Amino acid sequence: MAEANKVRRVCFVGRPNVGKSSLFNRMIGRKKAIVLDQPGVTRDVSRFEVNWESHRIELADLAGLEFWERKRLDAKDKKMSDAETLKKLATEAAVEYLKTADLVLFVVDGREDLTPGDEVLARLVRGAGKPVVLVLAKIEGRVEENAQLEVSKLGWGEALPTSAEHNSGIEDLRNRILEELFHGAEGVDHEVDEDIHAEAALVIEQGRGISQNRPIRLGVYGRPNVGKSTLVNQLLGEQRMITSPIAGTTVDTVDTDFTRDGKYYRILDTAGIRRRSKTEKGVEVLSVVQALKSVNDVDVSFLMLDGYEGVTDQDEKVAGELVKAAKPVVIVVNKWDLCKVERDKYAERLREELSFLEFAPVLFISAKSGQGLESLWDLVDEILTQRFVTAPTGELNRFIELLEGANNASGLRLYYATQTAKNPPTITIQVNDIRKVHFAFERHVKNQLRERYGWMASPIKLVFKERKRSPSKRLRKDS
Repeated sequence: MAEANKVRRVCFVGRPNVGKSSLFNRMIGRKKAIVLDQPGVTRDVSRFEVNWESHRIELADLAGLEFWERKRLDAKDKKMSDAETLKKLATEAAVEYLKTADLVLFVVDGREDLTPGDEVLARLVRGAGKPVVLVLAKIEGRVEENAQLEVSKLGWGEALPTSAEHNSGIEDLRNRILEELFHGAEGVDHEVDEDIHAEAALVIEQGRGISQNRPIRLGVYGRPNVGKSTLVNQLLGEQRMITSPIAGTTVDTVDTDFTRDGKYYRILDTAGIRRRSKTEKGVEVLSVVQALKSVNDVDVSFLMLDGYEGVTDQDEKVAGELVKAAKPVVIVVNKWDLCKVERDKYAERLREELSFLEFAPVLFISAKSGQGLESLWDLVDEILTQRFVTAPTGELNRFIELLEGANNASGLRLYYATQTAKNPPTITIQVNDIRKVHFAFERHVKNQLRERYGWMASPIKLVFKERKRSPSKRLRKDS
């Protein structure tokens, strides 16, 4: 039973830019890893769990491994450039994952001859003692025969030809993975466990977090180097994400599934978001686009700030993007242990600088030590609970009637109100004249609605519609 439910780990390994990420994306059926014709794009280990023939398999796209001598990895005193440091961190993360893998897919560029980098990496994989499937990538046209002769030097037998671009060989690769993991000579019991199969078929639609198919999705956003990956590692309780003081360490938007107190979660660690004028071309532009796009898929977003540096223009830019997405937001002030200021005064100043996020609760933490994270999970639970609060139409209209005379010197009349959406909470109100809806009155209505119904961390959307009089009434008035 336990063996049948075990998650098997399969990793794509190869030197930079041989096509691992393209194959990985094709296998999982979505663009999770950034693909660019530029070495070193992938840094973190990008993972995705699939269910094939009732088997749970975690596919992992390892960072573009470049030859890094062991003595260089261990040299702590050597002064390295930022680029060298990031390569070192990526290599270390990939090697750690390799140690836990059940199967290695060794990817070689079928259009090129083997390089010293391929051969050195092959020695590293052999040293790990893992089963290996040799994969030829980018096989388009009549180049397979020559490529097979070339890669036979590695000693892993015939390679499996693939082309991610043309979706060629992908089904063969999937079948080969299943064969190696579950139908091989080791005699692993691969009978389908009927209980597990039946359980997997039950997709619970009542709410997120109840089922592995519907995890609670959390996203961590912020400008570069504010501690996003450190926070994710702290919440996961392990060093999943590469962290360093170098801005731009995280490139992909990396999502990780985990369970806590019987609930299923998915947390997204995103690349640092900078103003367009400061964003470099190529991979960083794609990273920012990917990060911003992911906001639409989360249930709760965390806006990370560097408490020691305070709010910057870049922070305001990121906050604006989160507000546009209309998702619940929590402001997370990191490095609070370094700040020598009273919390209330800091929060008051924060509210002034990010006035458009007046609905967002503030959490003061140290991602490095875990200080202040004790209340995070209770906060997430309360936000998700309040998100689905519904304002009964009758009660809402009585409530709106009481508000009509407050902060309303323009003669605005409120005729009818109803809640038309839950995420975000949206109230549609019929009025006599839309031009008489002033900003101060709209803000007052939102504040009163929040005080009555909660909707913690969620922006409230008000839609004002002008009530149209019937033609008969208009004629009576005109006569």
